[in-house]
Amino acid sequence: MHKRRGHCTAEQLIRIVEAEEINKLDDNARCGISVDEIKLWKRLLGRQCSGCLQGKMIEHNRVHSTKKKVKIIGHGVGDLMFIDNGDKPKIPALLFVDEGCGEMMFVPLRSKTTESLERAFDLVQANYHQYGHTLKHLTFDRESALLSAEPHLQDIGIQTEFKAAGRAKSWSR
Repeated sequence: MHKRRGHCTAEQLIRIVEAEEINKLDDNARCGISVDEIKLWKRLLGRQCSGCLQGKMIEHNRVHSTKKKVKIIGHGVGDLMFIDNGDKPKIPALLFVDEGCGEMMFVPLRSKTTESLERAFDLVQANYHQYGHTLKHLTFDRESALLSAEPHLQDIGIQTEFKAAGRAKSWSR
């Protein structure tokens, strides 16, 4: 049964048998083993059969994604978050992810004020300039602190887009 089911684990086999008992399948459709037999098999043979061990020792071809990758550096998604600091007050931070290259930046903030956010965005933009790139487009959820920083972002050449939380569209798709 283990081999017929693609070398699944004992836990997966137990779930299959329990599902068959719940669904009251007829004898022709059932696998014909009990949960106790699966537990005995696991105790006697250990975690893996010889086929499982052989499969783990062979290097298999890597499966590569078929999604088209678009390298548009300078389009990113950002969000404000709070870091738990134990007994001390939580620390605000700006989290930014570039859609083209996948770079992630984490900028701790002193507070959620507009001035603190403007300094953080200046740091992000300076990081881009360091590598010869320019931050062009940012997508955020509609947080009031980020809305107040929008004029500064436009002054330094960054287009902003505000969407409902969880609705940021990925540029790489």
